[in-house]
Amino acid sequence: MDRALAKVNQSEVERYEKLFNTAYAVVKNNRPFSDYSFMCDIQIKNGMQLGNDHLGRDACVNFLTAISKVLSDKTKEHMKLVRFISIMSDGSTDSSVTEQESVLIRYVHPETHQPITTHASIENLESATADGVYAAIKSGVSKCGINLGNNEAEGQPKIVCVNMDGAAVNMGAKNGVAKQINDQVNNKVIVMHCVAHKLELGILDAVKDVVYLKKFEDELKRICKFYSFSPKRRVELKNLAKIFYEDLLMHTEIKAVRWVSSKSRTLKAVCQDLHITA
Repeated sequence: MDRALAKVNQSEVERYEKLFNTAYAVVKNNRPFSDYSFMCDIQIKNGMQLGNDHLGRDACVNFLTAISKVLSDKTKEHMKLVRFISIMSDGSTDSSVTEQESVLIRYVHPETHQPITTHASIENLESATADGVYAAIKSGVSKCGINLGNNEAEGQPKIVCVNMDGAAVNMGAKNGVAKQINDQVNNKVIVMHCVAHKLELGILDAVKDVVYLKKFEDELKRICKFYSFSPKRRVELKNLAKIFYEDLLMHTEIKAVRWVSSKSRTLKAVCQDLHITA
């Protein structure tokens, strides 16, 4: 890419810089690739010189592939300079309901000496077993130049910590992912149950036997369900808020996984909108 840019004039370099920035803005703001063409059209309409090519979705994908390669190479260079790293991973599903594992690496930046977290990879799982998750993590960190089975290799940092949720697949004492990682490296790896996830589970266990809190939660769920599943009722609520000159907070569903944060938002909405809904 650098050699190719050296052969073009300065105006072309500036044009490509704008196109690269536009493509980066698309993914940075969690927008679909199709928005790239729309954003280019708006910039051209506002007088920006973007030329007549590389304005489609395929160009956006190509630009982002190049950006990803540069960022990945930078991380690989950092891995040659740092002494210790931590691995974080979590499972998810994409829009096609394919199971995936997000793998991240945390380390101290060799120049700024600040802790940073960088995304290593998103890996498709062949299976949701401990072996499948371990294989996905191993493949993910390898893209940053880390060989999970050769922790003492020259120029490679030590893996000192693994952070994941408390599922048996991850934390199993006999064949869990954390156990497999510990078996593959030559030093003791600290295994941490995700602090935020552990807090959620702790609070859920604590309130199970409190009858008042259970009834209170059921009432909140009924209020939210009454409005969130009915567009007509939401419109009526908005109209009432306009009459009273009040800002309306929409009622959101209480989620099982992110129970603490979702309940906090729900309580705030119910309290603020109480005199409108009463």
